[in-house]
Amino acid sequence: MADIDGYSEWKTGKRITGISFSSNLFFLKERLAVAGAIVGFLLSIYGYDAYAK
Repeated sequence: MADIDGYSEWKTGKRITGISFSSNLFFLKERLAVAGAIVGFLLSIYGYDAYAK
């Protein structure tokens, strides 16, 4: 990620490090939320019962 910020600054002359890191963190959290939803959906499809003994 730091290489991308360095290249962007070299190419445009502007530092956008904060925007770059915050957008990467946002999309990382979004992907983790989607992955959790997919896992929950798959567990419900296959009839997972957390209270089964």
